[in-house]
Amino acid sequence: MDVIRRADLERLALHGAGPSVSLFLPTHRAGPEVQQAPIRLKNLLREATEALQADGVRPPMVHSVLAPLRRLVNDGLFWRYQSDGLALYSRPGWCGPCGSPWTSPSWRWWPTGSTSAPCCRC
Repeated sequence: MDVIRRADLERLALHGAGPSVSLFLPTHRAGPEVQQAPIRLKNLLREATEALQADGVRPPMVHSVLAPLRRLVNDGLFWRYQSDGLALYSRPGWCGPCGSPWTSPSWRWWPTGSTSAPCCRC
């Protein structure tokens, strides 16, 4: 997993219409703790679904934005090669995971305005 690069930030800034989701969670390089990250992601995705729907985002759009992130939950190979933290960004038509060299607590951000870009915490 690569650390976020300038090109990734530029892609994030080119936000189109629709909601954006940014999820941040701690990961582990080895040991039994590796198995906790998919559970954390699943919990964050549940929170994101509830928050987006509460903001009036229709279920098909919620599914469109979160489906690429949901596929990662059961991707054992993806979780096997993580750094100390993970940032996941998704919006209609684009999804990008970025590794992080620092440990971050689990947190999320989902602007629903059409002019909001996903949050970056660098």
